[in-house]
Amino acid sequence: MHIPLYRHNLHGHDIEALGEEFKHLLSGMILSTGSVAEEIQDLFAGYMGTNHCLLTNNWTNATIASLLTLGIGPGDEVIVPAMTFVASANAVEAVGARPVLVDVDPHTKLMDITKCLGAVTGNTKAVMPVHLYGQMVDVKALRAALPKGIRIIEDAAHAIESSFDGYKPGAYSDFACFSFYASKNMTTGEGGAMITNDRSLFEEYQTIYRHGIDLCGYRRHIVDKFIPAEAVTRGIKANMPDISAFLLRPQIGSADATRARRESIAKRYSQELKGVSTIHVDDRATSAWHIYPVAVEPSNRHRVLEQLYERGIKTTIHFKALHMMEWYRERYGYVASDYPYAYAWGESVFSLPVFPTLTEDEQSYVITNLNEIIARG
Repeated sequence: MHIPLYRHNLHGHDIEALGEEFKHLLSGMILSTGSVAEEIQDLFAGYMGTNHCLLTNNWTNATIASLLTLGIGPGDEVIVPAMTFVASANAVEAVGARPVLVDVDPHTKLMDITKCLGAVTGNTKAVMPVHLYGQMVDVKALRAALPKGIRIIEDAAHAIESSFDGYKPGAYSDFACFSFYASKNMTTGEGGAMITNDRSLFEEYQTIYRHGIDLCGYRRHIVDKFIPAEAVTRGIKANMPDISAFLLRPQIGSADATRARRESIAKRYSQELKGVSTIHVDDRATSAWHIYPVAVEPSNRHRVLEQLYERGIKTTIHFKALHMMEWYRERYGYVASDYPYAYAWGESVFSLPVFPTLTEDEQSYVITNLNEIIARG
């Protein structure tokens, strides 16, 4: 049996209907951001319970545009957890600011809020809580604890369907940014989104994410008078085209059902796997279960991964601790003990398939083989 790490979520939808919609889209003039993207933005904002949404070409540019909108740049600091994908810190460096790392909670592997507060300096302009694996940081508590004026940008790349104590990403932050990468719970191949409840931030962001131009091309071309493009501020190119956005409609509609299926898969893993550990999920949290991580003894991990691959089971590592990545380790002189919980987890973790179309037989195959490999030592 061969089991991939993920299957994208479009397999469960009417591919023929999507094809017909795509042909209709191609028959029109607008291929970049237009009426389709605007419709999907409203749908996504409604699903998330926020006032404003813009679809973007990836998570990274969504976040860079958020940082630019907040005026963050050289000399500024943004606090980031040491256990996250490298993109979280890369976005901060891309605007010339410094990512300041903090360790994670040893149980949830999420940013430790107490350590975050201890890292605040006079140069701190923002905090980036990462909702790792689909479990949310308590952003409401973080907001209440932070000094006034420090912004929050949520890295919600794993957390489209997540909530904490009844609220979702975007409820208490300045921005929340999402990913629609190929392996994400919702996908456009490449893509992302930004949500916010702040109208003034939304309007400024909307200009920045289209090269600082005051009116998008689609809007300039559907009126009966000539409107020249005028750059009124700095900006980047971050918008999502209609030809990607149309893929999201059916996935938004099925999001809660597919999340429930992933949760069912995760619960079975937790009940039947032996000799591995996983994350603790807070009783107040509803996890998106974007990833199901397990950990073994670091000295044993390579053997386990090799044997899983030999048996047709694909996996990967989410993630090596950020301060042990070559670029950040050498740039800032980090050592493993700087962030011990992130380091220990990064040396032992790997991910199992948890996509919603994973069959009972496929999951049984994963469980049986992993238990056997672990038992053999």
